[in-house]
Amino acid sequence: ALARDAAVGQGESLTVLGDVMGVKAADRALFAATIKANFSTVFADEHIAANLKSVLAGHAQLSGYAAVI
Repeated sequence: ALARDAAVGQGESLTVLGDVMGVKAADRALFAATIKANFSTVFADEHIAANLKSVLAGHAQLSGYAAVI
């Protein structure tokens, strides 16, 4: 479900992930768009959490959320 939502940049699983990670409302759209844009990196292998952390860490506005993972 998360991969499906990430591929389109919206959906319940992506919303819940943002909630659990404490993503601020102002960053939600960018968070979802960044995961969508980096789908092939985030879901490249079974290390989804590490891959997501790397993507977020490399993004100036979202890098603070990488520490949550």
